[in-house]
Amino acid sequence: MTANMYSKEDLENAMINAIHTYDTHRKEQKAIKRKKQAEDKQKAQQTRLIQQAINPVTQVDPWRAYFT
Repeated sequence: MTANMYSKEDLENAMINAIHTYDTHRKEQKAIKRKKQAEDKQKAQQTRLIQQAINPVTQVDPWRAYFT
């Protein structure tokens, strides 16, 4: 019967190990998320650059008609 009992030290070690594993996993997920966000930001910037090259936004100049 005593073989199935866990000591306080065993429980503390198990909790510390679980917390450490969770923290490590969470940090890995955050790093992956940051990398994906950086890639998405770069892709969005490239898309904006291409869109501006294809369809440039011309600003309305009210004085242009007087000088052309």
